[in-house]
Amino acid sequence: METKNEAQTRREWKFRIVRSLYERGYSAEDVRKLFRIVDWFMQLPEELERKFQADLEEYEEQHHMPYITSIERMAEARGEARGEARGEARGEARGEARGEARGEARGLVKGRIQSKIETLLMTLDARFGTLPPALVEKIQSIDDEPQLTSLQRTAVLVTTLDEFTTELGK
Repeated sequence: METKNEAQTRREWKFRIVRSLYERGYSAEDVRKLFRIVDWFMQLPEELERKFQADLEEYEEQHHMPYITSIERMAEARGEARGEARGEARGEARGEARGEARGEARGLVKGRIQSKIETLLMTLDARFGTLPPALVEKIQSIDDEPQLTSLQRTAVLVTTLDEFTTELGK
């Protein structure tokens, strides 16, 4: 079902999907791993995300299940906060409005890139287990935001880590 322009419908489907993961008897760890992917694909506006989380918490309390955190969102917020802090520090040090704006802009970009790297690594780890250090290093060296976005999609679609590594080398 397409929910691109129907956020409320997307929230309802997201909840149904996550609830069905519990109902099908998946382990808590498997539910968390699958939730990360669902959460990444079915992002919600802030208000609906709060409603989704409240619904999920209520469901989990009623069924005595552990709360699932949105790892991707937390990583993104951490990355953006780091980027903003670095950008503000650079801008303040220069003492110019122009320097501050450039510093903040660069910081935001770096924060988004760091967030995408963390999300990509978590997705790969959730799907394929512990990653080879060389692969982690290679991913951490990427500073191209569109490339990281493409790799996030690839990480979800490939069936093996070797297939991902091949795509990464292209």
